[in-house]
Amino acid sequence: MPLSTLQPLPGARARLVVFRQPLVFRAPERGDLTAVLLRVLCNELAPVLGTAPANVHPDYR
Repeated sequence: MPLSTLQPLPGARARLVVFRQPLVFRAPERGDLTAVLLRVLCNELAPVLGTAPANVHPDYR
């Protein structure tokens, strides 16, 4: 099951959809959830911004 999807919309901004249940399933503790969410967001946004995921956020691992 995907954790997120990036949907380009013609003539509008792209829409980033994050699926909560798969994230919670992969992160048994709250601190883990924050790390997983940050990784997913950086991985999805990096191609849109034209950069590497590590350049999107300084805490990316």
